[in-house]
Amino acid sequence: MPGMNSLPSFSLERLLEAKAKGKTSMAIKRLMRLKPKTARVILDGKEIDIPIEAVMKGDLILVRPGEKIPTDGMLNRPEYIKKG
Repeated sequence: MPGMNSLPSFSLERLLEAKAKGKTSMAIKRLMRLKPKTARVILDGKEIDIPIEAVMKGDLILVRPGEKIPTDGMLNRPEYIKKG
């Protein structure tokens, strides 16, 4: 029968695709866990730790050496960034 050989390869293709999608979603979840949960914001001259969700456009964020940068944005003083 002509269709018999295509059935097993189709099932194998589906299995490999599902496995690849599973690995990709696991990798994305691991990356999301690396994201800092808080940001140190300068507000009225004081350093305040706030949740990432509360950071607003225009907030000035302080990142100390060795810390992860909590969000995207523009650098106010890029000369302080040590590229490694």
